[in-house]
Amino acid sequence: VDTSGPAADTSAATPSADNIAVVIRVRYAEGPKCLSVRQVEGQSQVVLHGSAEKVCTFDQVFDEESTQQEVFESVGKPLCEHALAGYNTTIFAYGQTGAGKTHTMHGPTSPTDARGLVPRVMEHLFQLQAKAERQSELRCHCVASYLEIHNETVIDLLDSGGTLGSNARAPCRVREDVVRGIFVENIREEVLRSPEDALRLLATGSANRQVGSTAMNRESSRSHSVLTVSLRAEREGEAGLRSVRCSAFNLVDLAGSERQKDSGSRGARLKEACNINRRDEHPP
Repeated sequence: VDTSGPAADTSAATPSADNIAVVIRVRYAEGPKCLSVRQVEGQSQVVLHGSAEKVCTFDQVFDEESTQQEVFESVGKPLCEHALAGYNTTIFAYGQTGAGKTHTMHGPTSPTDARGLVPRVMEHLFQLQAKAERQSELRCHCVASYLEIHNETVIDLLDSGGTLGSNARAPCRVREDVVRGIFVENIREEVLRSPEDALRLLATGSANRQVGSTAMNRESSRSHSVLTVSLRAEREGEAGLRSVRCSAFNLVDLAGSERQKDSGSRGARLKEACNINRRDEHPP
């Protein structure tokens, strides 16, 4: 969880002094349990059991009984408020394939209590915007883009000009200039006017994302997905002056890291795994 900012308005309420928080969610696979979760003097700890016990401390730990709503209340909800206050904000999920990253970030569409962070964040952002418009005479504007990074190539998940397969989408170029900073050239941005618009965008992008089967996960995400929600709030002030507050909320679902010998990757799956696990000293 990254609450780096501010993006525009430094008078807005500041997030916590620690701009980066590491939150762990525990999921057990088959076999004996090798760890436990505990709270010690206000600290969240994961205890690894073995020949020698090892303790790891994190900002927060969710055990196997945690619900999607609990994760949203603790992680997603406060960051929605920071984003609307003008702070660039990021949530990203990292871990081994099959650990539950995509479930935590997206979840199934039904039942509603199983939905993940992304749809809940989108709905809450619109609720906060509507409340701010009623109370503060703000005019809020929201646009979103959705991309994936697959085999070191950036692909627009909202591009309707191609289909994944024989007629693949053209890769996008990553650019940088002094005004915009780093950006993806010609990526499609859609205006969101309601939670329903956001959910339709999510469904379109998720359907186009690269997934594949490995020995560790039947439907493993083979790409990193990045949903960027750009927020803009305008207010008419005295003497005709207008104040504008802008921020970006990035929701990132990373592809699962894995050992090739465990995943049984071959051919295209092996190439994907190599790129997923790759750590460049000088990333593009």
